[in-house]
Amino acid sequence: MTSSALNVRCENVSYKYGKRFALQNVDLDLEQGVVGLLGPNGAGKTTLMSLLNTNLSPKTGSIIYNNLKGTNNASLSSVRSKDLSKIRKRISFLPQKFSLMRYSKLIDNVEYAAWARCVPAEKCHEAAVEALKTVDLLDRANSRAKTLSGGMIQRLGIACAISNRPQILLLDEPTVGIDPEQRMFIRDFLNEYSKNNIVLMSTHLVEDLTIAKKMIVMDKSRVKFVGSLDEFLENADSEKEAFVSPLESAYRNILNEKDDNI
Repeated sequence: MTSSALNVRCENVSYKYGKRFALQNVDLDLEQGVVGLLGPNGAGKTTLMSLLNTNLSPKTGSIIYNNLKGTNNASLSSVRSKDLSKIRKRISFLPQKFSLMRYSKLIDNVEYAAWARCVPAEKCHEAAVEALKTVDLLDRANSRAKTLSGGMIQRLGIACAISNRPQILLLDEPTVGIDPEQRMFIRDFLNEYSKNNIVLMSTHLVEDLTIAKKMIVMDKSRVKFVGSLDEFLENADSEKEAFVSPLESAYRNILNEKDDNI
């Protein structure tokens, strides 16, 4: 990684809801490419994404955004950075459950999303057209959102999320409940988008992470594994099991590995 490369670093980040830790002592480096985020429900994945998205601020530690356009290696810590608005312009988060204006046109939904993500008003239409084109929905720009299939709704959600051309794209279960063809389309898009940006994708569908450059596994508020996809697959059982893929086997074995810190 060169000094000018996009990078997000979490340094000893912790977060609590009341007295309960949602994250404990997280140290991570995120670079350009797709980063897969795995873990059981309640592991801390959504909290991590909310912190990276600046919706939450760390109770301890800091998150450092290196080489975001318009910022100077800004840091988010317990004291909010004066560069917070600049950081937010370069980040986008698509939660698992997101709202759309169902009776409005696709183009109107994405224009509004662009405006909400700090795109200047005079550029929102252009940004919306480009985003819809990117996810292959431009031909449906004047259709109402309520007419879309499940897979198209996910693609519309992604169009909204990329309307500000974020350098850091955070996706929570972007392929849940959609058919294999739509999942392949989304994987191909994310693989291409990640060539110049960071894409952090949380999912329970481990097969969607064949495009990942880095894998993160969380459990009980802590990071349990960080490594490349090849290093992740080294944890798979050497003997094949019926109905269990190498990715699933590796994930299961990492979760089952004893850790004195968990």
